[in-house]
Amino acid sequence: MKHHFGDFLDRTDDYWTSIPNRERYAYMANFEIQNKEEIVALTISKEHKHWKQVFECPNIEEIILHEPSHEQVDEIFKVKTLKRLRVTFYRAKNIDFIGKAENVEELILEYVSGFEDLSPLKKLKKLKSVHFENLRRVIDFSGLAGITSLRYLYIDGTFDWKQPVENFEFLKELPNLEVLNIYGITNKTQYPVFKSLINHKKLRKIKMAENTFHTKDYAFLVEALPNVEGIYKDFKIVFDYNPIGYLSEDDIRSKYTEEELKIKCPGIRVLADGRREYGDLDSKYYLFVGKGAGRLKCNNPKVEQKLTEFQKQYDQYKLEAKELIKSYCS
Repeated sequence: MKHHFGDFLDRTDDYWTSIPNRERYAYMANFEIQNKEEIVALTISKEHKHWKQVFECPNIEEIILHEPSHEQVDEIFKVKTLKRLRVTFYRAKNIDFIGKAENVEELILEYVSGFEDLSPLKKLKKLKSVHFENLRRVIDFSGLAGITSLRYLYIDGTFDWKQPVENFEFLKELPNLEVLNIYGITNKTQYPVFKSLINHKKLRKIKMAENTFHTKDYAFLVEALPNVEGIYKDFKIVFDYNPIGYLSEDDIRSKYTEEELKIKCPGIRVLADGRREYGDLDSKYYLFVGKGAGRLKCNNPKVEQKLTEFQKQYDQYKLEAKELIKSYCS
């Protein structure tokens, strides 16, 4: 599929200052620039005739290579002020050209195919954040191991193709990693997938889909990283009903507090603007955490029994994980 141009960068803290994806066209370098000293970001594509003016912009810090030519890619390292690099839609035999851009701090690779080895990134001693999306030939991410400056890592496929990941052992060699995002991937590892994160000192946030790994692996993370934000401490996720409409002001249910609504009217919720929204309870369901774990409609007559059963199973997985972690640490 063609790129969505959504902005999936976590803008909290100082991980990302790169311009939002959808704004790349506003920085196109397809005309002669007069005020070159004011330029801090440019988008370069293979059809641009004036792209070499990038070397005349003394204060440029960000470059977007959007469907670039091989020449553009090979010469971009000459921009010594470059701190932020995005490469989209490019087929490369290797990414040695990135390893030469020694001052890059933020790196985004989207739909970059043809290469397999990520180890050239080890040459980037200032690299703090990377975003990988749809790297067709990459399976082994161990090339990232040893990048001590890396604090943020995002790995994703696309809506119609999942990024294969051979294993996550490389994570134990990213000692300063703070944020780990994992979405559209195919996991190639057996339980416990995340044993490399045991005793990780800096990790503070994990974002991942609820159906990528076995339920055991989510329970393992609860025990291994109990204080990390984003861990699935609950075994289920509630997917809300389809909204139908809003209560009128003269409806008695408009006077209930949120706590009263939860008890008396579970089909109604209070929105941020204060309105009371009601929906179809028949469409509300629980999604259990874990690949293939299934779902359960909230109005199922056996809902309490099923929830109790899954809770017991999740608790058992956590107990097993606790013992396993002890064995690894002993």
